[in-house]
Amino acid sequence: MHHTSQHKATPAFKRTSTCLTWVCGRAWSVSLVASALCACASGGTSPGYTVTVAPPPPPVVENPIPRPGFVWAPGYWSWQGNSHVWVEGHWLPARDGERWIADHWSAQNGRWRFEPGHWEQASAEGETSVLR
Repeated sequence: MHHTSQHKATPAFKRTSTCLTWVCGRAWSVSLVASALCACASGGTSPGYTVTVAPPPPPVVENPIPRPGFVWAPGYWSWQGNSHVWVEGHWLPARDGERWIADHWSAQNGRWRFEPGHWEQASAEGETSVLR
């Protein structure tokens, strides 16, 4: 007797209201997906996610000495499943006419919204500062 298994293909990505999430047999952290796919806004909403647990204060770290041609993206707390995990800062190649807006959290109606870092048009020539 020949048995055939009915295997449903799992889509590689699933669109949610604010971001794409990976669904390939195991759960991936929304924050990793948000970081990797920060341009996934849908329906006019900004990318990011909201949680009910406030991020801890950032650890005390020394900012590195500025490097010509680079912008420092400071570390931030990322939500990983059920807790916040610290993500170390790193250097990004500077972009002419753009500035880096750092990853950050904001309080909204008793919840905490994470906004991934992104580049935006600089308001002054040569400005490539890290904001937030």
